[in-house]
Amino acid sequence: MESVQKEIEDMIREVESYISGVDNPIMRIILRLRYSDGKSWEEVSKVLGPGYSKDAVRKKCERFMAGNGGIDEEKKSFTR
Repeated sequence: MESVQKEIEDMIREVESYISGVDNPIMRIILRLRYSDGKSWEEVSKVLGPGYSKDAVRKKCERFMAGNGGIDEEKKSFTR
C-alpha cells in the first residue's frame, strides 16, 4: 500500500512540475484547473470568463499538448 501512495505522490509532483514549467500563464491556469483540480472543460471556461468556451479551452489545451510533448500514454507520464 505504501508503494501505491508513493507512486501517486510522485505522479502528482510530476504533473505540478510540468505545469509550473509552462511559459504561457493562461495555459498554466487551464492545465492546473483541468489536471490538478479535476475541473470539467465547462468549469475551466467559466473560470477564464467570456471568450473562453468549453470547446475553445479544450482545443487550446489539445493543441498545446500535441505541440509540447503532452502525455506519453504508454508510460502515463508527461513528456517535453
